[in-house]
Amino acid sequence: VISAIAVFLIAVSLGAQEKSSDQYISDLQSSDPLVQIEACRNLGKKKETNAINPLIQLLQNAGDREVKWNAAMALGMIGKAGPATDALLMSAREDKTKAVRYASLLGLANLIKDDSEKSAQIKEVMQWTKKESDDDLAKDLVTKFMEKHGLE
Repeated sequence: VISAIAVFLIAVSLGAQEKSSDQYISDLQSSDPLVQIEACRNLGKKKETNAINPLIQLLQNAGDREVKWNAAMALGMIGKAGPATDALLMSAREDKTKAVRYASLLGLANLIKDDSEKSAQIKEVMQWTKKESDDDLAKDLVTKFMEKHGLE
C-alpha cells in the first residue's frame, strides 16, 4: 500500500510541473478557453514579453470574453509599452464587453508611465471613460487612478 501511495505521489508531482513559457504561448492557440485563460494568467505572472503578440491576437480575436479579459490583464501585467498599448487602447474604447474594457483600462494604467509616446492617448481614454462611459466601475477606477497620479 505504501509503495502504491509513493508511486501515485511521484506521478502527481511529475504531472504538476510548471509549463515553460513556450508551452503557455502555444496554449494560447488552444480551442479550450480554460487552457487559454490559464496560459494568459501564467504568461502575465511571468511577464513573458515573447507572449505580447499572441496575447494581442487573442485580445482582438477571441470569441470568449473571459479569454479576452485575461489576455488584457496579461498584457498589463507584462507591462511592456508599444503594440500592447495600442491593443489595450483599442479594446478600452471599442470592446463590447465591460469586463474587457475594464481589464484594458487596468492594463493601460500599468503602462502609462512607461509609454511616453502614448500617455496622452491613454489619458484621453481615461478622461472619456470618466465622463462618458456607462460603466460605473470603470468610471470609479479611472477617477481614483487619475486623482492618485495627478492626471486631472
